[in-house]
Parts: sequence; structure tokens; C-alpha cells
Amino acid sequence: MKFAPLSLIALALGALATPTPGPEVSEVETRDILSDLGDLLDVVQHVQVIITLDTLVTNLASVVITLKNDLIFPLHINRIQSKAGVNGTTYAEFDATFTNFTIPPFGKTANSTVIPNVNLTQGAIASLDIIPLGVIDIQKASLDLTVALIPIKGFPYAQTQIPTTYDLALS
Repeated sequence: MKFAPLSLIALALGALATPTPGPEVSEVETRDILSDLGDLLDVVQHVQVIITLDTLVTNLASVVITLKNDLIFPLHINRIQSKAGVNGTTYAEFDATFTNFTIPPFGKTANSTVIPNVNLTQGAIASLDIIPLGVIDIQKASLDLTVALIPIKGFPYAQTQIPTTYDLALS
């Protein structure tokens, strides 16, 4: 089990002790928490892609993402903007906002709600070629999240070789 670095703990205690820190402290805390979050690897545990008959016409799929939280604080995901693909080619893009997506602390996982309107940038038919691979890369993502009572907008994230399943709901 991985525990958060001391700067994240100090950040949380400092946030409780001083609810309105000065700008200098806020900038330092944000840098520290971004550094701590940057140490997290493999936050995304699984991607489930849902392909329907409509997908073949609209080039829009749906996904469910399973995320893991190795921090000692709950991780609240407010928004995800993501580009994902294989071998440097982008196959999917989406921008999703969440009202209540929280991943419990200490190595627990949670699933997102179904994220609709995932744009298959290469088209649905061409995207079928990556199904046998069983993995996808998050090439570029931006996360708006809250950790230890600190909101963070635009946290950059990337990850490779994420286990991926494809549900073909073609009936």
C-alpha cells in the first residue's frame, strides 16, 4: 500500500488550520500537491468501452472508467478531458463532468458513471481494429479534482497499457 508523502499530509492539516491562506502559501501548496499527485502511477485500472449499433453510424461510444486512489484522502473527480489511443494514434476523445465521483482512500477503486458521447476520432469501423489488443493508452488527459479539501484544475495525466474491454451491444 502506498501512502501520501508528508507534504500532502501537511497540506491537509494546514488547510484545516488556516482556511484562507495568503497567495504565496496557496501557490506553494498547489505545487506540492501537484508534485505528490504526479508520483501516483496507474490511477486508471480499467476502461470499459460500450459500442452499440448507433455507434457504427454516429461514431460515438460510451465508457466506464475504474480509478484507484493510493492517497490517504478521498479523491473527488469533478471533470475529465481525455484523448486515448494506441501506438500514438488517437481513437477516442471525451469531456465529462461528474457531480459525485469519489474514490475512497488507501488503494480503493471506484467506477465512473457511464460516460456518453465518446468521439471515436478514427470512426467506429476503423476503431474495431484495436479491440483484440485489450489495452488503450491515455495519451493526454486533464483532470479537475479535489483532494484534501484542495481543488485542482487541469491536472495533466497520461498512462499507457490500460486493460480495456469492449462490450458490443449490437442487438
